[in-house]
Amino acid sequence: MAKKYRVCLDAGHYGKYNRSPVYPTYYESDMTWKLTEYEAKELERYGIEVVKTRTDQATDKELVSRGLCSLFVSNHSNAAGSESANYAIAIHMSDKAGVSYDDKSKEIAAKVAAVVGKTMGCEGRTGTRSAGTWDRDGNGKYDDEYYGVLQGAKQAGVPGFIMEHGFHTNAAQAKWLSKASNLKKLAAAEAAVIADWLGGK
Repeated sequence: MAKKYRVCLDAGHYGKYNRSPVYPTYYESDMTWKLTEYEAKELERYGIEVVKTRTDQATDKELVSRGLCSLFVSNHSNAAGSESANYAIAIHMSDKAGVSYDDKSKEIAAKVAAVVGKTMGCEGRTGTRSAGTWDRDGNGKYDDEYYGVLQGAKQAGVPGFIMEHGFHTNAAQAKWLSKASNLKKLAAAEAAVIADWLGGK
């Protein structure tokens, strides 16, 4: 990879957050921290520089580094009212007139969602959620993101997405995500897709 790329990784949540109601030893914050650390190492193997939004699991930090990056990724697991929900979904940026990073966000989100679904043995989906009539940046236009991390990436002009790795309200998926060996599989698969996508750009 001739060009030097930088990816900003965000381990969703900090401390002990979002305990699974059906698999009590699982915390979303623990999973995302471990996955992000594995993913960083995998990306670095491809010669990609990695910056992270937090240096330790216990501290919540501002997402200050993403404006310098080629891509922003926020790792999470999802929640639903029913234990039967069992898909993975990547939430990409909504369309904004006159820019290309939202299209890039949609493109890479689809690629990563597919490989996450394949690795976890479930469907990989994509979706988006705009802020609607909430003018988050106060510019008089309704072209903002509902999620703060994507809004920040959009304001920096950086493609980004939120990757929801299944549901921690699904006992089988929470159990699967609790195993380090599975998180390492996810990290390797996601990093390979991201490295290929960046190289293609």
